[in-house]
Amino acid sequence: MTGYGKKGVVVFIVEGVSDKIALELPMSRLICSDSIRFAVMHGDCLSRSGNGAEKAVSEQIRTLMVKYNYKKSDFVQIVHIVDTDGSFIPDDRVFSREQSGIAYYSDRIETGEYKETVARHHRRRNSALVLAKKKSIMGIPYDIYFMSRNLEHVTQNEGGHVRSSNKVEFAERFADSFADDPYGLMELLCDKSVAAKGDYDSSWNHIMSGTNSLKKCSNLNFFLDSYYNEIYSESE
Repeated sequence: MTGYGKKGVVVFIVEGVSDKIALELPMSRLICSDSIRFAVMHGDCLSRSGNGAEKAVSEQIRTLMVKYNYKKSDFVQIVHIVDTDGSFIPDDRVFSREQSGIAYYSDRIETGEYKETVARHHRRRNSALVLAKKKSIMGIPYDIYFMSRNLEHVTQNEGGHVRSSNKVEFAERFADSFADDPYGLMELLCDKSVAAKGDYDSSWNHIMSGTNSLKKCSNLNFFLDSYYNEIYSESE
């Protein structure tokens, strides 16, 4: 992971508007860069078949290039943040139920749409495995980070299904909490109760194992650690 503190654009690609609301201001105050841009997928790109997820990332970059008249050389890093939604668990930990929708537990998922849920899990797992090995997209340094099960679970212990209207409420409350305390966000994501252990590659192995993608965890600490170490190591 390189480029933090250099002149250029750091792009955060997130799934929804609520993620942008929650993270944009505190991240823009944490990251030493000419410009921070947030691009919103408006959905789950990991569920796309084939190489649809990578194409979706490329589309977001091209959109920013047109909107802000950027060149590829203007970008120093793509930071792609996704929710796991518990979707990396084994098929035998997904159970059918009569009610529609999905219910999340620490060791299983229950769903009223069993076949669709399992098929979506397979697509998401395959896409995540491919993207986790990518070092660049469109020639721009790239890393993908997870929130498990989602941002609300990691930051506010909201482990169940969160309605869209509530997501915005949570995001605004979260942004207000860290707008003037961006290092509080860094401390939260690097806390041992949340932060992935090991290194970037091993964090993906961990979240893909067993029912770990249902448990509270994020590997965004590796991005923040890299930034912190690079910026402050010279003064130590």
